[in-house]
Amino acid sequence: MTQSFVSYPGPAYPQVAIDLNASNFTLQGDSFMLLADEFYGQLTQKLRTLLNSPQLKPPLHCHFDLDYYDTKSFKCIYNILSMLQGSGKKIEVHWKIHFQDYASLETAIDLQGDFPGLNFVFD
Repeated sequence: MTQSFVSYPGPAYPQVAIDLNASNFTLQGDSFMLLADEFYGQLTQKLRTLLNSPQLKPPLHCHFDLDYYDTKSFKCIYNILSMLQGSGKKIEVHWKIHFQDYASLETAIDLQGDFPGLNFVFD
Protein backbone atom coordinates (compact mmCIF):
# COMPACT_ATOMS: atom_id res chain seq x y z
CA MET A 1 0.00 0.00 0.00
CA THR A 2 1.48 3.31 -1.08
CA GLN A 3 1.00 6.24 1.23
CA SER A 4 1.97 9.86 0.83
CA PHE A 5 3.29 11.02 4.17
CA VAL A 6 4.23 14.53 3.13
CA SER A 7 1.62 16.86 1.69
CA TYR A 8 1.99 17.96 -1.91
CA PRO A 9 1.28 21.69 -1.79
CA GLY A 10 2.05 22.56 -5.39
CA PRO A 11 4.25 22.30 -8.47
CA ALA A 12 7.37 23.62 -6.70
CA TYR A 13 7.26 20.61 -4.36
CA PRO A 14 8.13 17.05 -5.29
CA GLN A 15 5.64 14.24 -4.85
CA VAL A 16 6.54 11.81 -2.10
CA ALA A 17 5.35 8.22 -1.84
CA ILE A 18 6.32 5.57 0.65
CA ASP A 19 5.28 1.95 0.24
CA LEU A 20 6.31 0.02 3.33
CA ASN A 21 5.16 -3.33 1.95
CA ALA A 22 7.42 -3.01 -1.10
CA SER A 23 10.20 -1.17 0.80
CA ASN A 24 9.95 1.74 -1.65
CA PHE A 25 10.42 5.48 -1.22
CA THR A 26 9.89 7.81 -4.19
CA LEU A 27 10.67 11.49 -4.61
CA GLN A 28 9.45 12.72 -7.99
CA GLY A 29 8.98 15.99 -9.85
CA ASP A 30 10.43 19.44 -9.23
CA SER A 31 11.88 20.84 -6.02
CA PHE A 32 12.38 24.59 -5.78
CA MET A 33 10.24 25.69 -2.85
CA LEU A 34 10.98 28.51 -0.42
CA LEU A 35 10.54 26.33 2.66
CA ALA A 36 12.81 23.46 1.65
CA ASP A 37 14.14 22.97 5.19
CA GLU A 38 10.62 22.54 6.55
CA PHE A 39 9.48 20.22 3.76
CA TYR A 40 12.57 18.01 3.82
CA GLY A 41 12.69 18.11 7.62
CA GLN A 42 9.25 16.44 7.70
CA LEU A 43 10.38 13.97 5.07
CA THR A 44 13.54 13.12 7.00
CA GLN A 45 11.48 12.35 10.11
CA LYS A 46 9.19 10.06 8.11
CA LEU A 47 12.18 8.26 6.61
CA ARG A 48 13.73 7.75 10.05
CA THR A 49 10.45 6.20 11.19
CA LEU A 50 10.45 3.98 8.09
CA LEU A 51 14.04 2.87 8.68
CA ASN A 52 13.20 1.89 12.26
CA SER A 53 10.04 0.02 11.32
CA PRO A 54 10.16 -3.71 12.02
CA GLN A 55 8.04 -4.17 8.87
CA LEU A 56 10.80 -2.82 6.60
CA LYS A 57 12.28 -5.59 4.48
CA PRO A 58 15.74 -4.62 3.17
CA PRO A 59 16.81 -3.35 0.85
CA LEU A 60 14.97 -0.04 0.94
CA HIS A 61 14.56 1.16 -2.67
CA CYS A 62 14.84 4.96 -2.82
CA HIS A 63 13.77 6.41 -6.16
CA PHE A 64 14.87 9.96 -7.00
CA ASP A 65 13.16 11.09 -10.20
CA LEU A 66 13.69 14.83 -10.08
CA ASP A 67 13.25 16.96 -13.18
CA TYR A 68 14.60 20.09 -11.50
CA TYR A 69 15.90 21.00 -8.04
CA ASP A 70 17.43 24.17 -6.69
CA THR A 71 20.53 24.45 -4.52
CA LYS A 72 18.64 24.48 -1.22
CA SER A 73 16.64 21.37 -2.17
CA PHE A 74 19.82 19.59 -3.26
CA LYS A 75 21.43 20.31 0.11
CA CYS A 76 18.40 18.76 1.82
CA ILE A 77 18.48 15.73 -0.50
CA TYR A 78 22.19 15.37 0.21
CA ASN A 79 21.42 15.37 3.94
CA ILE A 80 18.78 12.67 3.41
CA LEU A 81 21.32 10.51 1.57
CA SER A 82 23.76 11.05 4.44
CA MET A 83 21.11 9.98 6.94
CA LEU A 84 20.28 6.91 4.84
CA GLN A 85 23.93 5.88 4.65
CA GLY A 86 24.33 6.43 8.40
CA SER A 87 21.38 4.17 9.14
CA GLY A 88 23.44 1.05 8.48
CA LYS A 89 20.55 -0.44 6.48
CA LYS A 90 20.88 -1.92 3.01
CA ILE A 91 19.70 0.83 0.65
CA GLU A 92 19.43 1.08 -3.12
CA VAL A 93 19.34 4.59 -4.55
CA HIS A 94 17.69 4.68 -7.97
CA TRP A 95 18.69 8.00 -9.51
CA LYS A 96 16.75 8.86 -12.66
CA ILE A 97 18.92 10.12 -15.49
CA HIS A 98 16.84 11.85 -18.13
CA PHE A 99 17.83 11.45 -21.77
CA GLN A 100 20.97 13.47 -22.56
CA ASP A 101 20.93 15.13 -19.13
CA TYR A 102 24.65 15.05 -18.52
CA ALA A 103 24.44 17.32 -15.46
CA SER A 104 22.15 14.81 -13.74
CA LEU A 105 24.51 11.97 -14.64
CA GLU A 106 27.49 13.90 -13.27
CA THR A 107 25.59 14.67 -10.06
CA ALA A 108 24.67 11.00 -9.65
CA ILE A 109 28.28 9.90 -10.13
CA ASP A 110 29.44 12.48 -7.57
CA LEU A 111 26.81 11.30 -5.08
CA GLN A 112 27.87 7.70 -5.64
CA GLY A 113 31.40 8.71 -4.66
CA ASP A 114 30.21 10.67 -1.62
CA PHE A 115 28.05 7.81 -0.33
CA PRO A 116 29.88 4.54 -0.91
CA GLY A 117 27.64 2.78 1.62
CA LEU A 118 24.61 3.20 -0.65
CA ASN A 119 24.05 1.06 -3.73
CA PHE A 120 23.41 3.46 -6.62
CA VAL A 121 21.45 2.37 -9.68
CA PHE A 122 21.20 4.81 -12.58
CA ASP A 123 17.82 4.53 -14.25
